[in-house]
Amino acid sequence: MRALVRQAMEEGALGIGSSLIYAPAFYADTDELVARVSGVLDGGASALQYRNKTADAALTEARFKAAWARADVTLRASRFGR
Repeated sequence: MRALVRQAMEEGALGIGSSLIYAPAFYADTDELVARVSGVLDGGASALQYRNKTADAALTEARFKAAWARADVTLRASRFGR
């Protein structure tokens, strides 16, 4: 996954987007989230999108923040819904 993200960025991608509210993404553990974004090159960003539909929205945000801190990648988060 890391190599695919890096290749896409070398070809012009600005970063990678993620969400934990759709299958199979909500099965991902923190290590998988770190691997997913660790290929983002300097100057790139990772965008997180989630909807505040569940009681664990704060936990979702905390998981992403922890993963992105470990990967040392800029995180841009947006929340939609109530």
